[in-house]
This record gives sequence, structure tokens and C-alpha cells, in this order.
Amino acid sequence: MIQKQNKKNKLKRLLSVLLVILSLSSFAQIEVSPMVGYFFGGSTNFYEGSIKIKDNINYGLHLGFDMGHHNGIEFSYSLSPTIAQWRPSFNYNDILPARDFNLNTHTFLLGGLKGIPLANDNMIGFGGFKLGAIMYHPTNSNQVNISDVWRFMVGINAGIKFFINDIVGLRIQGNMYMPLYFNGGGFYCGIGSGGSNCGASVNSTVVIFEGDLSAGLIFKLGQ
Repeated sequence: MIQKQNKKNKLKRLLSVLLVILSLSSFAQIEVSPMVGYFFGGSTNFYEGSIKIKDNINYGLHLGFDMGHHNGIEFSYSLSPTIAQWRPSFNYNDILPARDFNLNTHTFLLGGLKGIPLANDNMIGFGGFKLGAIMYHPTNSNQVNISDVWRFMVGINAGIKFFINDIVGLRIQGNMYMPLYFNGGGFYCGIGSGGSNCGASVNSTVVIFEGDLSAGLIFKLGQ
């Protein structure tokens, strides 16, 4: 019953994002920017131990809606397939043994983008502030007994756009992500349905700083 409710909540979040995008599609010009880059996963310490999300390549897509004067509203999505490493503190070696597990990190952000004209007419500097969510999805959850984790987050970014012509351009940027908190979360691990397992509760408030450097193309659609 709980799993069904969680799936319904996730579906509602995605539908809400789609409705916002559809409402923004009435703008005259849209920028579509597929991106590829390098993700910096971050790490944090709990009383019971520490967890590190390893750095790895990431892929993303930005949809920008022009509001004039190089300013706009932008939706961003990115995915990084990586590995998480759990390392227990000395007192928890037997209860929460060290283990690594595959992890997909999904980020969903929506916010404003401020453009800054540069000396070269074909180049635009920009900076943005966004709000959204991040989902940590263990891809081998059947082996480690760890479920998906959603967190609200804020993101800031800055970069440069270089337009080759009126339709195609290049985009280079850096992003910093900050999940708002880890509070009252749980950590549960296991070898499998037929093996041993373990569990613990993490009640401390912790923030993980993450980010990426990425580059890609820009395609302008509309007038």
C-alpha cells in the first residue's frame, strides 16, 4: 500500500512539471540544450558512518523559455549513473557493514535565467537560480535493500552561450546543487532476500553539496 502511494506521489510531481512546461510553451521562442558533463557527487558524515557519491559523467537537457532582454525561465533535467560508498564508523562495523552500490542521480529544476550581453554580440553570459528535487535511485536495490530517496533542492548556475547563427549555438556552464536537508532518513542494507540484513535510523540534519561542469548545443525554436 505504501509503495503504491509513493508511486502516485512521484507521478503527481512529474505531471506538475509537465503542466508547467506546457503552460510555458506559449512563449514565442524556446531554447533546447542537450548537455553532457562531469558530475561531482559529494559526501557527508553521519553519526553511524559516512556516505560518498562518486564523481562520474552526467547527461542533461535544458528547456529555456524567452522572456525578452536575454532573460527567461528554464527547466533542467540531468542524470548521472554513479556509485555510492557507505563506510560505517567504528562502532557500527557489524551492524552496518561497508558496501558499495550503483546509484542513478536524477535532478529536476525550474527557475529563472538572467542573461548578460558581452563585448562579442554573439556571446551571452548568464546566471540562474532554480528550485526542484533530486532523486537518488539505487539500480541494484534488490541486492542492498535501499529504496529511492527524494529531496527538495536548490540549484545555481552560471555560464556562457555562443551563437553560431540565429538557430544554433554552444553552451558551457557550471552548476551547484544543494539538497535542502537529510533529516529523519533511514539507511537499510542487506545481502539479499535470503541473506543477512541490517538497519539503522539517521536523524541528524545533513547537507550534501553537489555540482557539475557541462557543455552542449543550443537549438532555437520559434520566432
